[in-house]
Amino acid sequence: MIPLPRRITVLFLCLFLPACLAGIPGTERPPERLAFTEIGSGDGAENLEGADKLLTVIREADVFNTAYQALTASPPPAIDFRKHLVLLVRMGTCGSTGYSIEVADVRDHEKYVEVHVISRAPGRSCINALALTRPYQFVKIPRTEKEIIFSETLIVTECE
Repeated sequence: MIPLPRRITVLFLCLFLPACLAGIPGTERPPERLAFTEIGSGDGAENLEGADKLLTVIREADVFNTAYQALTASPPPAIDFRKHLVLLVRMGTCGSTGYSIEVADVRDHEKYVEVHVISRAPGRSCINALALTRPYQFVKIPRTEKEIIFSETLIVTECE
């Protein structure tokens, strides 16, 4: 039989150690990949909206409808905001063609959701049309109340 002080120590470790480990990096569960669906994208050349860079979460239908109509010529699709939310990634105004932005990956971590965005730009050696463009993308993900954090990678493609 285990002596009483040792049993208390073992009981203490079994009850409180998992709570202590929860705050230590490397002890969280691995993030799960979340499915997402593109519901609209474009270069925004046909409108004057979207002049500034924006990575945002839309949780309400009226906000989504306004944003969608400001960037596209088509009516917004129906979204059930009780089950989903929408991410809008917008590159802002670019001085030529050849730019794009997209959600590449969405990961559900224990305490937050990470959205990885890839922005693409033409290199100095590329010849592109001189036109103001405003690349954007709307994607739908499962609804969450967790904080959503955006990370971004810029890829510059050189031309030959």
